[in-house]
Amino acid sequence: MWHGTVGPGVAVEKLTRPGGGFSGKYRFFLREDPDTWIEGGMVDATLTHGFAMTFAQWVTATITHPAVVSSDTTAWPPRD
Repeated sequence: MWHGTVGPGVAVEKLTRPGGGFSGKYRFFLREDPDTWIEGGMVDATLTHGFAMTFAQWVTATITHPAVVSSDTTAWPPRD
């Protein structure tokens, strides 16, 4: 739907493993309200678009989205 991009006004922070090293997870949070956040991989970046949407808008966007096809996977950002 949003091809792995984060929602408007959302910041991304890479999370590290205890002792150092990248864990493969991110923390996505609103720049204006850092207490509003979710944690996950880049697949979860798409969910951050819901931060700026009403519930009705989220449901509409989810239900009316066309089927995902294999060419959609090329739009995802590369993994670190």
